[in-house]
Amino acid sequence: MPSKFFRMLCLSTLCASSLLWSSCTSEADRLINRQSEVLQADPNNVSALILRAEGFTEKNELQKALVDLNRAIELSPESARAYLGRSEVYTKDRAYENALNDANKAIELNSELSRAYALRGQARVELEQNFTEALADLDLAIQKGENTANVYRYRGQALNRLNRKTEAQAAYTTALDKLNLTLTDNNERSVGSQMVEIATEAIQLTGPSASLYESRGEGYRLQKQYNTAIDDFTEVIRLNPQSAAAFQKRADAYYATGRCEQAVADLKTACRLGNSSLCDELTLGCSVPTPQVSADLSTDS
Repeated sequence: MPSKFFRMLCLSTLCASSLLWSSCTSEADRLINRQSEVLQADPNNVSALILRAEGFTEKNELQKALVDLNRAIELSPESARAYLGRSEVYTKDRAYENALNDANKAIELNSELSRAYALRGQARVELEQNFTEALADLDLAIQKGENTANVYRYRGQALNRLNRKTEAQAAYTTALDKLNLTLTDNNERSVGSQMVEIATEAIQLTGPSASLYESRGEGYRLQKQYNTAIDDFTEVIRLNPQSAAAFQKRADAYYATGRCEQAVADLKTACRLGNSSLCDELTLGCSVPTPQVSADLSTDS
């Protein structure tokens, strides 16, 4: 049986990539089909109902998921997994009051469910209920192992509402770092879109930051929106003129748009900032489209 991590990864990130959609869909279909076979033989199998609901949730067939989870709860009122699954469905459906109630019940039944604390914290933020308690939930979720970009994003929102701007900005930066770890060759546009969304939210709520503009610029670059990426990398350089990484990334974007002279100039600057030798010998040609021009240059964090 595939891991819960893979199933949730499909739900949150990978299925948003067009190239991986068929893979995640077939995985969800296989899960649904397997559990449907189990349920044909044993219609009251609670575990099969919960697992099939996970498959439906991944496919965004939320009403079908709710039918299975309601039946699971009817058969097993003490099943924390069933309440957790239903809280997940309600969260995805933006029914946050219901999501909060089910997360509370899941925690009451099993206080070690890290995901339940994450869902409860998210619901409290969305409902604008007690941001201190929301922050406590999100911190507990992290302590128990729910170290996802979404948890840190909502942590940033809660901290911002508590007027703890510096901490909020740090939480958003961590969210972007976590999101970047999910990046593959096949999901660049999806991850890039999420990076732009989170970084823009963070800039609007917590104010300008070189690291946030750099992350947003990288998000635009991953989506091949090179001119917008150049604008953000230029803002990074304005805020932090010693950022070798910003010069490198702007060079990549310049090169992708055929502006080789600007790309070479930025690469040489990045090279010097990285204390590399032979910086003046760097050259680029424009005959090969979008090479990885910054692979061997040092970066700052």
